[in-house]
Amino acid sequence: MSGILEGIDFSGFEKIAKNQKEVPVKQDFLGHQIELPLSDVIEDLDQPRRSFHQENLEELADSIRKRGVVQPIVVRPKNADGKYVIVMGARRYRASQLAKVAKIPAVVRVNPSDGYDQMIENIQRENLLHADIARFIEQELSKGTKSSRIAEFLGKHRSWVSLYSGFSQMHRVIRDRVEEFGIRVAYELQKAMEIDETSTLAYIENNESITQRGAMALAKSLKSNLLSESPPSEPLAETANLGLQQLHDVLGSEQSSERSDAHEEVSQKLSSSSVRIVVQVNGRAGCLMINRVAEQGSQYGIVSFDNGVNIDEVALSDIRLLEIMLIERAN
Repeated sequence: MSGILEGIDFSGFEKIAKNQKEVPVKQDFLGHQIELPLSDVIEDLDQPRRSFHQENLEELADSIRKRGVVQPIVVRPKNADGKYVIVMGARRYRASQLAKVAKIPAVVRVNPSDGYDQMIENIQRENLLHADIARFIEQELSKGTKSSRIAEFLGKHRSWVSLYSGFSQMHRVIRDRVEEFGIRVAYELQKAMEIDETSTLAYIENNESITQRGAMALAKSLKSNLLSESPPSEPLAETANLGLQQLHDVLGSEQSSERSDAHEEVSQKLSSSSVRIVVQVNGRAGCLMINRVAEQGSQYGIVSFDNGVNIDEVALSDIRLLEIMLIERAN
């Protein structure tokens, strides 16, 4: 075997192996400020921030020309390509490029970092777009990270994370104007949009300034109109009675008296109530009518739209459930 390999030069493989390894950084550099050639620094392709205001970059570039970069950027140790990847300071880096400076002050990060470092810095500076924050949060959620953990890492409340978690599913008009509205207003407008898209779009078009309180009032009004004017379903007493009777049969006669009391109590409550099932079908909100059977079969349901003006049979696969409410009838 050894004779077969005689005379073959393996020196090239050693060179290839070296190129695959991260180039070690002098220990003196780690954690201390140094001057790096701007050409040796690159941005992190996975950084959360994607949008930069050109006018602000020009202003910062002008400042750098006069005073230099006041606060050093933070970078990872040099990679196999001989480049330092930015952890924090992409804006200062871009402005330095505009200023056409040769070097930039930097600190080589000792400990490993992840996207949360960049997010925290930008959130604290309040210079991230809502769309950038939403993109990061939705990416983390898609990886299986729980919203509570994301909130903990970012030093935010879980409710704050929830505001952004469904951003990509919001109506296009809301997404396009989220920087104008703010995420809380956008969140409330989306609730209204799911109830009545036409009315919500009209509200947005006719109001120059929309507050969170105004958006919440809109959603509440649309929901109230839908519930009060749509035809109600039949009382649930008969269905409830059947379910409780089946439960009684399963439990047996030993618990019959106990279950009878529960049976009677629930039946009395439901006999004076009706259920409202609020749904959405292709952007239209309506009420699912459970007291009628669709002619097209069990895979369809009957939905009341526009306060009962239009009643259509809809495939169940096209129905999105929004809310189930039990409404007590007035005596």
